[in-house]
Amino acid sequence: MSLNHVFNEDLAKRDKAQSQFYSTKLQTTLEFNDPEFQQNGIIQTDLNRAGRNDLYFTNEQGIQFPVNESFQRFYTQLSPDVIINYDDGEKSIFDTTNSIGGLEILPNITRVGSVYRATAHGRISVSGGNQQLQLKTKLGDSVIEEQSYSLPNLQADSLWKLELELTVYQIGDVGTASIKTFGTMSFTQQNGSTNTFFIDDDNNTTYQTTQLALADITLEWLSVTAGNTLSVHTASVYMLN
Repeated sequence: MSLNHVFNEDLAKRDKAQSQFYSTKLQTTLEFNDPEFQQNGIIQTDLNRAGRNDLYFTNEQGIQFPVNESFQRFYTQLSPDVIINYDDGEKSIFDTTNSIGGLEILPNITRVGSVYRATAHGRISVSGGNQQLQLKTKLGDSVIEEQSYSLPNLQADSLWKLELELTVYQIGDVGTASIKTFGTMSFTQQNGSTNTFFIDDDNNTTYQTTQLALADITLEWLSVTAGNTLSVHTASVYMLN
C-alpha cells in the first residue's frame, strides 16, 4: 500500500452563539492503493455542518463513501452474471474474479454490535410447482444460517431479491461468539405477484471472530428439475464496525 499524504488546514469560526471556541477544518488526503483488496482511491476528511471532521473514501470511479459511523461497502459483484442452474449443486453467488473488494473477514476485527449487510438480486425461472431452493450464509466452512424455500412455477425472467442483516451479539471462539441474522428473500412474477420469506435466526454454535474466514452466500437447487435456473446480477456486502 502506497500513501501520498497531503496535509492542509485552515481555521473556521464556529457560531459564537453556541461556542466561544474555534474549530479547525482539517483537510487530509491519503492516496490509497492496496492490490490485495483491489481498492484504489482517496481517503480524506472534511468539516461537516456540526463542526466535526467526517472521513470519506472516494474510489477510482469517483463514488464517495462515508467511513465513520456508516456502513462501508467492502465487496460488490460485477458483470457478467453468476448463473446457478438446476444441476450445479451448491454454488456461491459471488465471483471474486469479477468484483470490487474482497470477502475476507479478518480475525478480531469484529466488535460487539458490529453489523454486516448483504444484498443481491437477479432473474429466476422455475419449472413446475414446489421446487426447492436452499440458501446458506457461511463464514469459512461454517454455516451461519440456512433456509430452504418451496417455490411455485415462475416464468422466465421473474425476479428474486435477497436482503440480509447480521448483528454480532458476542465475539470470541466457536461456542462463545454469537450472531443474529434477519432479512428477507423474495420472488416476484412478471405480473407483480410476490412471495416473500422472512429470515430470523440466532447462531451461537458455529460463529467465531478469532480466525481469518471468507464470507460467502450460496444457493442450491434441491429440486434437480431441468429449467430451474437463476442469475445473480449484483451482490454487495457492507459492514458497520
